[in-house]
Amino acid sequence: MMVFRVGGCLLLSSYANAEFSHENSAMLQLHKMGDSAHEDCSKGGCKPGAKICCKAMTAECLSCNAGSSVEEFCSANPNFGSDRGCPKICCQAMTAECLSCSADSTVEEFCSANPTTSGCPKICCQAMTAQCLSCSADSTVEEFCSVNPTTTGCPKKWTLLARQTVPFLFKKNQWELNADKPDGDNYAILDKWAEFKQKNGTYRLKLEWPKNNLKTQEWEQTSNPVQDCKTTNKVWGAKGYRNVANVPYTSRGWGGLECGGQTNSLLDGTVSQGNWFYAVGSFMQYANGYPGPSSGQLVKQVELWVQTER
Repeated sequence: MMVFRVGGCLLLSSYANAEFSHENSAMLQLHKMGDSAHEDCSKGGCKPGAKICCKAMTAECLSCNAGSSVEEFCSANPNFGSDRGCPKICCQAMTAECLSCSADSTVEEFCSANPTTSGCPKICCQAMTAQCLSCSADSTVEEFCSVNPTTTGCPKKWTLLARQTVPFLFKKNQWELNADKPDGDNYAILDKWAEFKQKNGTYRLKLEWPKNNLKTQEWEQTSNPVQDCKTTNKVWGAKGYRNVANVPYTSRGWGGLECGGQTNSLLDGTVSQGNWFYAVGSFMQYANGYPGPSSGQLVKQVELWVQTER
């Protein structure tokens, strides 16, 4: 049962069929009542002060026929529609649906301008990189790389090949030392060098001098100086050297790591010369330290790392 007001009169309307009654039938009844009121007035039947309402199926006309304000009418009929005069009622969450409603745009239009909003379809880049592929897989880069570690853009794992700390001295051909103690002051698994060759045939390496606060020296080379030492012990020079990252120290004949010839150290970086700057696995001290990456630079600790794709 609904109550409608026309002028000073109250009318009762009974109806069934819930969905049609609340939306279509009730609105149609209001519309007919407006027509009736207009017809009565045209015949001179209007009472003094009677309200004449418009006849359109809009919130303004129908609220007038119902004897209520537009606000009251729209509050009672929230689905009536903003295209017929009721204000749009938007949800309050910070989602694409709610925010696009408040902005009076479609979700597609809103997301085009605000693609990172919650509820917007994810737009992933198309490159074969960890960032793009993890987005397409709806996972984080970390999750994706844990399953696909060789993908471009995945962080690489660095493995310590050797560490030497003053005053310790290596012995000739001592390619392995404390292999089960990688956190120790003196350590080496240089005999496993060949295991870390990358798919492109190179070794990605870096030298660090932690106790001297020096910059990291990072590069690639194709030669295996450990194998060179084991094979001839006379091979000097590094093959396939390439500066691929940060190489801040080059003044002392730097060109990658070579077999040291078992004279002063296992390996050094002053290639094709008799000097042994950038030494790894020194057999002797150089003025209470080891020869570092530049002239007169003595270091207290040396670390050699290799990058692995596994």
